[in-house]
Amino acid sequence: MNHSKTVFRVSVADIQSVAGEQFDTRLNDDEIARVVEHIQGNIKTYDVIWDAIGELERISKKTDEENRRFFETYRR
Repeated sequence: MNHSKTVFRVSVADIQSVAGEQFDTRLNDDEIARVVEHIQGNIKTYDVIWDAIGELERISKKTDEENRRFFETYRR
């Protein structure tokens, strides 16, 4: 697999799409900046990756304690 492949991204167009569909509005630059700041502060990519890897059958066969110790070393 291409190791430089982007797996997840949110564009300003995505934000404007949600604003339009859910709130029937367009956001100005200041509002977009505030939404971006909120998204960046609340999406915990490490935790999402950890959860996804933990769902792999090969890895989930390890005990929960082994997984917890392994991933905790990288969280510090």
